[in-house]
Amino acid sequence: HPRARSMSLSRNDPPPSDEPVRLVLETPYLIRRAIIRIGERTLFGFNQRELEPLIG
Repeated sequence: HPRARSMSLSRNDPPPSDEPVRLVLETPYLIRRAIIRIGERTLFGFNQRELEPLIG
């Protein structure tokens, strides 16, 4: 989504753990572009192949 890209969200520089909640509250359209944090990994968007190995 262009607005999500304009926020400069990066897999290499994930937001602090409380930041995703604030971002979703301020910009609800991000719900469609999930921010998933598992350990030190942060995923933006839903990619089943990328997510499955992380959740077992």
